[in-house]
Amino acid sequence: MRTSTPSAFDSDLLQSVYEVRSLIVIGFVLVTALAHELGEMGMEVAASVLFVATLPLLAVVAIGGCREGLSWLSERVA
Repeated sequence: MRTSTPSAFDSDLLQSVYEVRSLIVIGFVLVTALAHELGEMGMEVAASVLFVATLPLLAVVAIGGCREGLSWLSERVA
């Protein structure tokens, strides 16, 4: 039986990982907005290249979040 619930940010490394993920998501949103503006200005190819170049970073964040969520869920269910 646990006496106290550990904080999600007990580790400085874990906090750094969350901060980097947040910055990647913010960057993806900004790049998507920029790609949209490029598309509006008639530069569809540049917009597509810019958008596709950021997809791997977003995939890394999404996969990491899913792995963490499943790990957390398996700890709670078991």
